[in-house]
Amino acid sequence: MITRRCTQRQFLMRPDRETNNAFIYCLAVAAAKFGIRVLFTAAMSNHHHTGIYDPDGCYPAFIEHFHKLFAKCQNALRGRWENFWSSEQTSVVRLVDPQRRRRQDDLRGHQSGEGSLLILLLLVDWAGMTAAAAPVSLGGALIA
Repeated sequence: MITRRCTQRQFLMRPDRETNNAFIYCLAVAAAKFGIRVLFTAAMSNHHHTGIYDPDGCYPAFIEHFHKLFAKCQNALRGRWENFWSSEQTSVVRLVDPQRRRRQDDLRGHQSGEGSLLILLLLVDWAGMTAAAAPVSLGGALIA
């Protein structure tokens, strides 16, 4: 799971049509380029969480490419020229042991029951980009 936040925790990813489109476009382009499977994603106002499966060990190049593309898009959109992302290292957590899987299940709200209903309601109400809001097929052309 990858997590990265905006510089100074600013709301530079506030949801709007252009931001949502740029986020999913940049994510899909980077994933296709490096053979990454995106399992889930949620772009909040000042950070994102993205779960990936990386069969070839290319995630560092994927992260660099995705974050660079998205930062350039957002800076151009907002008329900014300074750094978009926080200077802190991107958080990359491998979700494999039972404790982490349990936390991952908590994040997903489990697959059934009241937790998933709460997550579903949050996804419906959130105007930002989520995996549920953006089914992407890389079989055709991507348009930004």
